[in-house]
Amino acid sequence: MKMNERQVRLHIDLWLFIGLVVITGYGMLVLYSASGANEAMFQSRIIQVVLGFAVMLVMAQLSPNFYKRIAPYLFGLGI
Repeated sequence: MKMNERQVRLHIDLWLFIGLVVITGYGMLVLYSASGANEAMFQSRIIQVVLGFAVMLVMAQLSPNFYKRIAPYLFGLGI
């Protein structure tokens, strides 16, 4: 399977994903430095980032029509 086919199947934009990973990596580096190398804080943030990326990949698999259908309910929930 070619890389392009995998991108289409996963519904991700490769360059956007790479940019997001780079910015997140830089943020993690800054957090590690600013926290005084506090590994407990850094590990909890790593877990949060990994979970965030996993949720992002799952949400990318859903159809835009699904988001159209649930948008009014999410809006009402947000108010």
